[in-house]
Amino acid sequence: MGTPLEVEGDRPLALFPGLGYGTLYPNVKFVYGSEEGAYASLVQPCNGDIPVYVYYNGGCSFKPQSMDVGYETLAVYKDISDNPPAIISLKLGLGNVLLSGVHPEICGDSALEAGAPADVVSKLNSSQAPRQSLLQNIIKSVVNK
Repeated sequence: MGTPLEVEGDRPLALFPGLGYGTLYPNVKFVYGSEEGAYASLVQPCNGDIPVYVYYNGGCSFKPQSMDVGYETLAVYKDISDNPPAIISLKLGLGNVLLSGVHPEICGDSALEAGAPADVVSKLNSSQAPRQSLLQNIIKSVVNK
């Protein structure tokens, strides 16, 4: 809020009954359409797997509008106080929704090609196997609901 990228108000798809808020890292400046704000966020899968670095560039976390909102947190931001949700899933109508403030589908090589900083690429490369496991598990969790 209070920036040129501010978005406030109802969204047409309304996939999540609540608030998507961010960016989340105060010392990382998000620049729309740029890799300048790319970051390797440390997320903790909620299934007990090890923490994993995933690509982040201006993403969000999620706050439900009420305690009655039925959603499942699949991963949390481990490197942010209070560990807010990074990836969530929920049922919507006849389908399932997966929402993520991070991009577990982006590997180090893809981030490098896009121009991400070397330290981000290095951290993503160090988490290649657990990142793939996270991605597989979150897709399975949505497909199997």
